[in-house]
Amino acid sequence: VSTQSTWEAVVSTQSTWEAVVSTQSTWEAVVSTQSTWEVDVSSLKPVEVADFEKDDDTNFHIDFITITANMRAYNYRLKPATRHKCKVIAGKIIAALATTTAMITGLVEIEFYKLMLGLQYVHQDKFYNANINLAVPEQTQFFAPDAAERRQESEDPVMGKIIPYPPGWTNWDKLEINVGRDLTIQELVDSFSEMFWGITPTMFFKYGITKQEIADGAGDPLFIEYTPNNIAMAKQMVARAGTSDAVKKQFQAQIDAENTKKARYEQKMSSLVSERYRQLYGELKPASRNYIVLDGDYEDEDGNMASLPYIKYTFGK
Repeated sequence: VSTQSTWEAVVSTQSTWEAVVSTQSTWEAVVSTQSTWEVDVSSLKPVEVADFEKDDDTNFHIDFITITANMRAYNYRLKPATRHKCKVIAGKIIAALATTTAMITGLVEIEFYKLMLGLQYVHQDKFYNANINLAVPEQTQFFAPDAAERRQESEDPVMGKIIPYPPGWTNWDKLEINVGRDLTIQELVDSFSEMFWGITPTMFFKYGITKQEIADGAGDPLFIEYTPNNIAMAKQMVARAGTSDAVKKQFQAQIDAENTKKARYEQKMSSLVSERYRQLYGELKPASRNYIVLDGDYEDEDGNMASLPYIKYTFGK
């Protein structure tokens, strides 16, 4: 602060100063000596470049622009701007509405009118995708989209026959489970066959899980069918009169390990689905979301592998 006038431009009154730094001790806690201002450059980390995106509120780009712009406005006695105004200016929304945004919106509405008229039932070839390239002087290109691929019965050399339920489902389909409350994993497994064609689930896991998530240790299944170890011989050897104490101890350790494994499995099965999901895959985003999306492995009543769409499981209102 070189002169009194410059100082007054930053802090005009004593009350403003007290709002920023209430006491001299607070100021001394922030800047106690000249050494506080010295920065060890070797400890600084490289700046990460972030692409500006105005429509993603989770990156706080517009919030940062709004705050810094209004700080400058307060310093120079300018009129402050609302967050919406900053977003309009930063994103150049007026220019966008006059070009691609308006064009795409119009083309989408045309296809929507076709749906409202019911043309999907009589003239499926009347629906089109559109390609617009404003960088070259050419007209908009229209072409008929490919139909969604329908799941067909297939044969796997290892897994055997794979049957889709319902027949011919596509990626646009989903199964919904909503009983008005959060089920335990055991309740979900037990009631699944009653909900969907007698299908028995052998595994549930997060839909769309990536290889990176698996590598990071977040790839454990929500549910996997319990396969007990055969400890019949171990029980016989422990009960046998002629077995030595050392051998009995070894077989008893196998029995104890199996009992511990089963107890842990039963504890997991008694957990609520949404709680176990958060433990394995992290908190939901946003936190107010009341559903999760699951995928799984399944068997039908004939023992064949079943192929089902993804599951939208709603656990709250």
